[in-house]
Amino acid sequence: MNSWFECILFHTHSQPETPAMVMEDRTVTYGMLGAAIERCARRIVALDIPPGGLVAVQIKNPIRDLTISLALFRIGLGSTRKLLPAGLCTPASSPASRCVA
Repeated sequence: MNSWFECILFHTHSQPETPAMVMEDRTVTYGMLGAAIERCARRIVALDIPPGGLVAVQIKNPIRDLTISLALFRIGLGSTRKLLPAGLCTPASSPASRCVA
């Protein structure tokens, strides 16, 4: 396996009943995570975001945040870049490409 992402996808098929994430009273298995990644990926693809397009995600739920981030990686839109805080970049003052670090 070449990346951490490929490792996660491998586990979604090889160990679907193994816990992938545990948060407070909720446990998400690798099988559940894999299914959620595929559902999210299909919905994102339907948005017709161009290759290299910029996608921002701001979700307070860590499980949903990770799932959507993994779905973006699945379809080739994932990145490890972090958005700058809102006060440092506004659409009027700078192009969207400058809003990432």
